[in-house]
Amino acid sequence: MGISIHAPTEPTRFDAHGVNNTLDIALAKGLHTIAATSISELTSDHNPVNFDISLNNYNSPSISTCSFPNWTKFQTVLTESIANEDDIEKSISPQTNKIQEAIHAQAHTKAIHHPVSIIPSQLRETNQTKNRLRKEWQQTKVPSTQDTSQQFTARN
Repeated sequence: MGISIHAPTEPTRFDAHGVNNTLDIALAKGLHTIAATSISELTSDHNPVNFDISLNNYNSPSISTCSFPNWTKFQTVLTESIANEDDIEKSISPQTNKIQEAIHAQAHTKAIHHPVSIIPSQLRETNQTKNRLRKEWQQTKVPSTQDTSQQFTARN
């Protein structure tokens, strides 16, 4: 599946009893050069984490499918509790595999045969018209064109 887990090497949460944990992780697909750093500049018991992502040599895969996870089933697969700190270290790799398997098993995939856009077509067309009218006014400086552009903008 190509999903990787990234976390800082140092703990991100410190409690009064000396039990330190790493709470912040990142799941990434197709991004393999990620440096995670725990920032200890705050006086809190929880350090923020900075994830530096390098996009050098990154080629975005073409989007031809979209995956729709069933989050209820996904959570059911991952309900196993971890008893103690030693078990946490032992369970990281199996848990990573479990997350990947849960995503793969509980998501259905749909082929997409058109360009994917998150902007609804009606809004996209309105923006294109508004931009075209504004450009027309900027190029011609004809007062009626400016009026048309302003009226269209006011209506939409």
